[in-house]
Parts: sequence; C-alpha cells; structure tokens
Amino acid sequence: MPAVALIVCCFIARGGYTSAVQCKRKYGRAGWGAEPLFWGIFCFLLGLIGLLIQHFAEKSVKKHYRPVSSSPPAYVQSQRYAPRPVESASAGQWGPPPAQWAPPPSPGPVGPPRPNVGGSDFLPHR
Repeated sequence: MPAVALIVCCFIARGGYTSAVQCKRKYGRAGWGAEPLFWGIFCFLLGLIGLLIQHFAEKSVKKHYRPVSSSPPAYVQSQRYAPRPVESASAGQWGPPPAQWAPPPSPGPVGPPRPNVGGSDFLPHR
C-alpha cells in the first residue's frame, strides 16, 4: 500500500512541476514567483492539496499578466511625436545638424553697478 501512495505522489509532483513549467513559459513566472522545482516538491509533499494551492497561485499570475505588445501605444505613433527627418545628413553618415556660429553676446556697458533705489535687494541695508 505505501508503494502505491508513493507512486501516486510522484505522479502528482510531476503534474505540479510540468504545470509550473508551462506557466513560467507562458507568463514569464510560475505561481507566486516560486520556481517549478519548488512546486514539484510542494505537490509531492501535500498531494492533491498542493495541486489545488498551485492552481490558485497560477490563477493569480494569469490575473496580473499583461502581454507585451510589439507595437508602441497609439499616442506614440501620432504626428506630434513623430521623429523629424534629418535634412542635412548624407547617406551613411551620422552627425549633429549644422549650426551657424554666432559670437557671444556683448556684456553691455562696463562700469560700477547701479544703486538699488527700490530696496528690493536681498542683502541688508548699510
């Protein structure tokens, strides 16, 4: 009789392991983030109760699964965010767009600073 129970537990453990492997392939992770080997041992020790717990764990993974789409969302494809074509780049060459050089702005009149008439300076008055 114990040999039959051992064989049944081995079949249940194999079922739990393969179910966890399939869940990991399809959804990216097994139930509750545990490894398939854990689920195999867990189902071996607890039998049908272990399979039932694993079923609920995989159901929670399926519930929170969001498939990754290959195309970007619709708002990215709109004209507003579309990349502008580079006009000056030649074929096979990358570089920043050409900019025209301009001299730095002049510092203005040089001399002593003007007095602060309104007193809106953040330094204390002297």
